[in-house]
Amino acid sequence: MERSHSGLVRTLGKRVYRNVSRVRLPPSPRTKEEQMKHPTRINGFSGSIQDAARAIAVMRYDGIRDLFRALAVEFKAEAEKDEKSGRRKLATQLQILAFTTEMSAGILDQIWKLCKKYM
Repeated sequence: MERSHSGLVRTLGKRVYRNVSRVRLPPSPRTKEEQMKHPTRINGFSGSIQDAARAIAVMRYDGIRDLFRALAVEFKAEAEKDEKSGRRKLATQLQILAFTTEMSAGILDQIWKLCKKYM
């Protein structure tokens, strides 16, 4: 049985909270890119995007699934904001992204069910 959205957010939140002591906050933004609303790097993570991908790829599949579900929720929220602001093309693309990310989470859930007994 699938967990509720609030359950997923709670679970992800607990995992983030457990790891928050390991994250060092970056210095205050200095460049224009760092001051952007949508940065090109992960705040609090000093590695490259490739390092982040590797760190995620070695997680258990249920953890990756939860991450994808959380991302889908965020993309959907962005789509709603852009729709309200009249940016319909952007909103449509973000809705598609949210949908396909949720589909990927579903595939990860199936993978997890296959692998769970070996963990």
